[in-house]
Amino acid sequence: MAESNSEFDQVVVPIRAIVSNLDVSNFAEEQQDDTNMQMATQLMKKMKALGRTIGQKLITGNYATTYTLSATPTGLSIPATGAVGPNQDSRRHGPGSLLIDTVTAATTLDIAYRAPGDSRYGTAQTITADGTYTLQSFNSSKWVKVTVDISAVVSGTAGEVALRVTPISATEPEWDGLAALCPTSQTISSTGTDGDELSFEVLDRLIDEMVKVRSAGSSS
Repeated sequence: MAESNSEFDQVVVPIRAIVSNLDVSNFAEEQQDDTNMQMATQLMKKMKALGRTIGQKLITGNYATTYTLSATPTGLSIPATGAVGPNQDSRRHGPGSLLIDTVTAATTLDIAYRAPGDSRYGTAQTITADGTYTLQSFNSSKWVKVTVDISAVVSGTAGEVALRVTPISATEPEWDGLAALCPTSQTISSTGTDGDELSFEVLDRLIDEMVKVRSAGSSS
């Protein structure tokens, strides 16, 4: 029998804790009957407000971050907006990094990403043309976008570049909502500043004009 060790896949599940407090006077609570308990009333109001906020952020949520690179290799950059996915807070998980290997200058660039909190790099991408590419970490739900100018890449460019991700405080509790996830080809711009009333005309446009699912060369 050959000796061997078992291997395990690392599973990472982000958890958000919701914390709130209530200030209810003991005297007020004791003076109410069982059908008018202030503690129960306040809890109900809190949950109602929470449900409305979550429902709103499912549509309008926009998780925004800032980032810092320890160095900027020639020909490689990170877009100004929408460049780093959620749950990659370097203040909690430490820095991430990009692993760069120039196979041939102006021809081929290999690059991999390790997100904050991950111990291993994701699958490296071989890049042979200019463009913006999405790199996934070992935990594929963590990603970063990089823009490559392949003709500017210098031969011999190789090594690790540290990446620190810091959520913008105003959007830190949020996640990307439908408005941020859907491409413009699947949305209809409103004519009013606060959106438009739902009508059969709008529904017809959503059904007939917007591509919802694409498979095997056809859409539905």
